[in-house]
Amino acid sequence: MFLALDRVMTPTVKIQLAIGLGHDSTKEKKWRNDRRWLRTGIEVTLPKGFNVGGQVSLRWNDYEGNWFPHTPANESRKDRTYSYRISVHNRAVSWQGFSPRFALVHEDRKTNSQLYDYSRTGIDVSFVRLF
Repeated sequence: MFLALDRVMTPTVKIQLAIGLGHDSTKEKKWRNDRRWLRTGIEVTLPKGFNVGGQVSLRWNDYEGNWFPHTPANESRKDRTYSYRISVHNRAVSWQGFSPRFALVHEDRKTNSQLYDYSRTGIDVSFVRLF
């Protein structure tokens, strides 16, 4: 379940805010978890057909099962994931009505469970349909 709000602040600036809740009910208790997330972002239309945007998000995952020996005794796994995204695309560059969008994404997960911390940076390429 999630709730999202997009607000056009000016003809060229849009802000976004989203919150969400979820639960995974797996057969194995170890993998059952409650999750919450919060995301905020901004998108700006610039001259010459460019759009740039940025997003920041935070996710909390709290697991039910026993993660020993990966966590301290009697402690369930708890993850916190931070994501940062910067994207750009140019509406003037299109093929068959689609424009390529490029995004630089950085993500950090902090957890009390050994082996599950990570930090990664990547590039996403997607295609945006122009209307």
